[in-house]
Amino acid sequence: MKFTSKTVISCAMLAVAAASQALNLTDTDMFDTNWSIDQIVLTGSASVGESNIVTGNPGNARRVFNNMGNNSGIAGIHLHDQAAMVIQPGGLTDVTMSLDVLTATRVMGVGLIIKQNGTYYVADYGVTSLTNLQTYSGTYQASNFVEVVFGSGLTFNSTSNPDFNMVGSQLEFGFLAANSSINSTTVQGDFDNFSVQAVPEPATLSLLGISALAALRKKRVR
Repeated sequence: MKFTSKTVISCAMLAVAAASQALNLTDTDMFDTNWSIDQIVLTGSASVGESNIVTGNPGNARRVFNNMGNNSGIAGIHLHDQAAMVIQPGGLTDVTMSLDVLTATRVMGVGLIIKQNGTYYVADYGVTSLTNLQTYSGTYQASNFVEVVFGSGLTFNSTSNPDFNMVGSQLEFGFLAANSSINSTTVQGDFDNFSVQAVPEPATLSLLGISALAALRKKRVR
C-alpha cells in the first residue's frame, strides 16, 4: 500500500470520527422530558409514575413512584433519551456510570441498567437504605452486568452479559427501580446526578494511522 500525506490525514480523520461516537453525559436536572420508562408489571396491578422536583443536589431530581395494588410487583426501567451509543470497531473496554438515590418511605430495589437488543442488563442491583443518600457508581466491564429476567419477581442470569464488541449494536443507559408488596401502597424514590461515560476503542483505526505515519516518515527520510 502506498501512503501519502493525504492518506495519513484520512486515517486521522477516521480515528477522530470513531472517537466522536464516545458518550459522555452528565444530567444534574433529571427533567422528565429527557427520560422514558419501560414499565414491566411483574404480578397483580401496578404502575410507574414520575415527577420533577426542585430538591436535587444540585439542580432538580427525578421522583419515581412505584404504585402497587395488593399482592403486586413492578419494575420500572428508566432510560435516558440522550444516553445511547452505537458500538464502533474496536468495541468498548468498560463504561463508567453514577447515580444518586434517596428513598424516604420504603426501600426500593435499584441498579444501573444497560439495554442492548431488547435485553436488559443490571449492575450493582441492591436494596436502598431509608433516609440516607446512596450513590451507585463505578467503572464496569461487560461481565459486571447480568441479564434481568422478569417473571413473578426479578431473577438474574449471571451467564448472560451485554456484548461490548458487537459492532453496530446500540447500547442504552439508565437505571432500574423495582418493588413488590402484599398490600396496596406507593413507594417513592428520588434520583439525581445520573452520568455515563463510554469511550470506544478505535484500535484498528489507530494502528492504521500509526502505520501510515511511519511509512510516510520513512519515505521522507529516503
